[in-house]
Formats: sequence, C-alpha cells, structure tokens
Amino acid sequence: METIISIPNQRLIVTRCHMLVQYYPREYLELILDWLKNDKPVGSYFSFGINILKLAKKVLKLVSGLAENARNSKRSVTIITENSTKLKVSYVARRNLHGEKDDRQVCSEEWILNIRMLGI
Repeated sequence: METIISIPNQRLIVTRCHMLVQYYPREYLELILDWLKNDKPVGSYFSFGINILKLAKKVLKLVSGLAENARNSKRSVTIITENSTKLKVSYVARRNLHGEKDDRQVCSEEWILNIRMLGI
C-alpha cells in the first residue's frame, strides 16, 4: 500500500487485473489517514476492485470510527474534514459503463471500494 499512498495522481483505479495481492482493511485505512493528514485535493478518487464484501464493510467500520461527525449509510461513510471538504468511502457492486452488472470474467472482483474527496 505504501506505493499507492505515494502516487501523486488524483484519480486511480486498481483492479485484481493490476495486482496480485488483496489489501487488508487497515491498509486501506492507512491510505485514508494519509489523505486526511495531507489534505488530498477535492476531486481525488481512488477505486479498488475487491472480491470479499466483508473487507469493504470492515473498511467502512474503521473509517466510521475516525471522527465523531462521520455520517453512515448502508454502503458509505462520509467525514467532514478540518479544511471543510468531505471524505467519502463507499462500496458498490461491479457494473459496466451502462450501469448493468458486468458479467465478463476479465477480473475477479465483485465489488468496488471507492475513496474520494468532495467539496461541500
């Protein structure tokens, strides 16, 4: 995860096609903490393909514990940051560009974990 944390890109999509390892929930939390500490700019967006729903739920639980102002919904957690931006972590079922379930077996993940910085 250190390599991903050091990437200066504002947008990054990582699928199992691109990596041979699956990160642990605490490693995603490290990335999120880095974003909060270093004021990642609004518009930053990282997506990770994951194949274990339990992992996504655990990440949301960890993020929810970061701040008292965390707003939780079924598949997302939003935190208002110190510099008046929003950090949103969410997961969705894998879909294609047309919003339909993508049944191609090119990559093995079933879920997408999204981490993004939003303006208020």
